[in-house]
Amino acid sequence: MHLRTRRAGILLPALLAAALLAVTSAAATPTGNPVAVPDLHALARKVREAPLDPLALFHLELGTSPRRAAAVARLRAPEHLAAGPSRYVHYALAPLPDHPGALPAPDGITVLDGDLFFAGTGRDDGRLLEASLVLEAPAGREAALDLLAARLGQPEFEVVMPGALHLMVGWHTPAGYVLATFDDLPVFRVSVFAAEEEDLLVGSQVMLYEGLADYAERLEAGEPAGDLLRRLVNLVLWVGMARDSLEVVH
Repeated sequence: MHLRTRRAGILLPALLAAALLAVTSAAATPTGNPVAVPDLHALARKVREAPLDPLALFHLELGTSPRRAAAVARLRAPEHLAAGPSRYVHYALAPLPDHPGALPAPDGITVLDGDLFFAGTGRDDGRLLEASLVLEAPAGREAALDLLAARLGQPEFEVVMPGALHLMVGWHTPAGYVLATFDDLPVFRVSVFAAEEEDLLVGSQVMLYEGLADYAERLEAGEPAGDLLRRLVNLVLWVGMARDSLEVVH
């Protein structure tokens, strides 16, 4: 995975591709009949109280330092990033020894790969702002959704892109946000980020989350899907440009 993809976050390229495909397909899709999303009543019956931190699923927490994260994860060599006066440190995850995956995870899912982004300049002063993870659920998408909903609570929104296979699901917890993207494969992607709207790195992700939530709400209210999709694609492109403003500091 090259630097540009990692800097932009694992979720963003897949979302952009799905959104662009959705706009192309929208012209052939009657806007008065939005694509139905799966009913979550069965999941809602299994909802437990959401954990204080969404990364608790993986034995991490937002705001932790690289040194503390290294107690449960193997971090590759750091990459220092900058955007104006803001400084960040990026660590790619390495496989854990004698463990199926790159992070501890609940039964039923495995963390195949991931990236951690910290605000700050080093192992002691950094704090975790975002984790972008690639996971596998051998039992399939519905089993993964069931597991996440049981741990995180009922999602705030679900978005199925018309003409695409991607399902976008979002949770908002007291500690931060979770965005997950699924297709018809057992591998899916999850981005967990802090609720810090003013920060460039995660503020753009917060805007993306709010844009998806607004899209889902307006679509359910009956607004034309084509117009909503164009606005969503513009937002995704803006988020990509904002994240690409990060430069490597040598």
